Amino acid sequence: MISLIKAEYKRFFKSIIFYFMFIVSIGVSVTVIQNIYGVNWDVVLDDGFYFSFCIDFQFTANILVSIFVAAVFIPIFIGREFSDRVINNKVLSGVKRSHIFLTEFIVCSSAVLIFQTFTDVLTLVVAKIVLSRFPNQHVLSTPLADMLFIKIGYAFALIVCCAFNVLLCMSIGSRRISIIVSILVYFIFHSASSQVYSEVLPVDVQMDISNEVFGWSQKSYLDTADEPERQQKTYQEIQEDLHLKEITICNRYNEVKGERLTGAKKYLYMVLNDILPENQFYNSYEWVAADQASPSFPRYIMYDLIITAIILVIGVLIFERKELN
Repeated sequence: MISLIKAEYKRFFKSIIFYFMFIVSIGVSVTVIQNIYGVNWDVVLDDGFYFSFCIDFQFTANILVSIFVAAVFIPIFIGREFSDRVINNKVLSGVKRSHIFLTEFIVCSSAVLIFQTFTDVLTLVVAKIVLSRFPNQHVLSTPLADMLFIKIGYAFALIVCCAFNVLLCMSIGSRRISIIVSILVYFIFHSASSQVYSEVLPVDVQMDISNEVFGWSQKSYLDTADEPERQQKTYQEIQEDLHLKEITICNRYNEVKGERLTGAKKYLYMVLNDILPENQFYNSYEWVAADQASPSFPRYIMYDLIITAIILVIGVLIFERKELN
């Protein structure tokens, strides 16, 4: 199987798809910086105050792009193997189908993770260059250990998506049909994830909690033109106060999730809210504002490992019985 994996990696690194993924990652990185620093990538200062130009949220939110990339890249890559009869030839040469399936999963998953890693590194480098003239401004406000934990948690969620897409493509075979089905399934799951999250934690509940925690002073904390507020507290004190309020909001969110649901629907939605990859992002990005990793990540990683294993077992069983044209 090792020789099979080596051959597949060699084919992947020589393919045009590999280099196209790097071009896409550059676009994603530029978009992240653009959303933070504006058209001219310029940081505006007011009376010596540094505003929150850290890229934490966008830096973690780019996992949503990688999920979509997986839904597009994997059917193209595997579909070409079917159309070129590479997989057929492997089977005819005596290679175990289970080894073929697992090899495709390993190569495709690592390819998407390489895309994610390159995007992250490029984003950090560009952001550091943009902020180089402001020595006191950090690229990330989240501690390195927490950000690393966040990225590891999202990597496991991304692997689940890769495993599912490999299952679809290896079961279908046709490149054209695989692309259509994978993208269609992506949008179905995206819609379902949004619906589940909105049911578990409705927008009006979020707004009520935010207004309750921040109260009337929310605008004065965010609007640095409020001179009386700035005279009362230093910038550091304002930041610490905001940080504590964000943690309070995150804890309150966890307390009220699913409180409007009852019976079997509540159980189903709460489970889906934990195991769907996009929902893991929705549930954890709130903690990014509090500059720390969500305490739910260990549970999410455990779920991701179990779901990935189940998908792989199902995928191998289906591919073992698939008729190759």
